[in-house]
Amino acid sequence: MGLSAAHRQYAIEESIADCHDIDHVSNAILQPLQTRLNACGAGFTLITIWQDRLVDGDLSIARGAFEALTPTYRNGMFHEDPLYRGCPAVPETLMRYVRRHKEEADRLKIYHDDFLRAQDIQDCMGIYFKVKGVFSDKIVSLSFGRSVGGENFSYEDRQTLGRVGTLLRLALSNIALRHEAEWLWKRHRRQENSVLNFPRCSDDGANWEHCIGDVANARNDDKSPIAPNRGLMPDECVAAACRQFGITDRERDIVALLQNGHSNLSMAYSLSISVRTVENHLRSLYAKTFVNSRTQLLAKINNKAAQLLQSPALQTAH
Repeated sequence: MGLSAAHRQYAIEESIADCHDIDHVSNAILQPLQTRLNACGAGFTLITIWQDRLVDGDLSIARGAFEALTPTYRNGMFHEDPLYRGCPAVPETLMRYVRRHKEEADRLKIYHDDFLRAQDIQDCMGIYFKVKGVFSDKIVSLSFGRSVGGENFSYEDRQTLGRVGTLLRLALSNIALRHEAEWLWKRHRRQENSVLNFPRCSDDGANWEHCIGDVANARNDDKSPIAPNRGLMPDECVAAACRQFGITDRERDIVALLQNGHSNLSMAYSLSISVRTVENHLRSLYAKTFVNSRTQLLAKINNKAAQLLQSPALQTAH
């Protein structure tokens, strides 16, 4: 004999309430809700915001159909997600958003058809909210998917997720803050044990995160948040590095968007230019820095900026 709806609801609430650690999110939150919502996939994502800009994907957990989407989503596609951008206060579905925002049809078509449907996902539903941390804010998302050919999420599905929405916000907010606390503790230990000793910056940029992390610690720059796994470069150092490579102001705009994880489509939308123009700018940047990928480009610029940050006086010659 199966459990009643009330018993299933209680079991889900109890599971969420007992989840205090990122390692338990998949089994304690994603799995029971994925089953309850009859979803083909489920995902949890935590992304840092600095000065109202989406900076970097700190961590993510995915199940089912969402596993194949996660790397691309974290590497910039979240900029295209209308639900992530809007952070709706209540559970929202993608297809409902599409119907209500026909003015975004072209952009939404690319996100839905080229990204989601390519992985056999028809509709998504989730909750998205901001968490205020010590150094930066976070956007937390919990989302679920339905397969192509199946039913879209309904009003009843939104109600089901909404009933545990408050509990989910509390549990996931605690996890986001715990994640930041762990990073702060690691930074504190690094600050205690390190001296101003810059590792050699290799051509592929493998050491630039450590360079900037050590610089910030040595300068005791507590107002400059260094996101986990990525140091945030002082703007003047990056600008000076770009000038040394002969990068134009418009190309600098491209670099800034790349540092924030934007895709070509998102850069075109942000700068009101075509995707082809974005691609032309990227080819020019690769030629000027002697690289052949955006990862190598950012590593090359950040390595140069790290070297300038070591200089007694910042090189600002045009």
